[in-house]
Amino acid sequence: MSDFFSFRNLVSITLIKILYAAGMVVITSSGLFQIAHTLYLFLEERSSARPGIAVLVIPPGFAIVMSLFVIIFGNLLWRVLCEAGIVLFSTHDMLASIEEALVPEDSSTVV
Repeated sequence: MSDFFSFRNLVSITLIKILYAAGMVVITSSGLFQIAHTLYLFLEERSSARPGIAVLVIPPGFAIVMSLFVIIFGNLLWRVLCEAGIVLFSTHDMLASIEEALVPEDSSTVV
């Protein structure tokens, strides 16, 4: 417990993993929502009593492809960013363990 309050053990890696999972859910659900919304607007426009009134600004095929792009590459980019944070904090943990191995426990002098 004293390591926690002296900041020898970092909770950042656990926090990054939680944020990664939350971000993955947000990115994927927003992409799926965009696909569903595009399909809804496309079907609404086709069944409209007044054809020619444009509801969709961009072609539905392009919107669906871009949504899939967001799902795939958005999650990939989010993963890379989270892994970079984990590497940063893991480096700190490794350096702390090297320091513990090099400094004897019974030495009371600070170098």
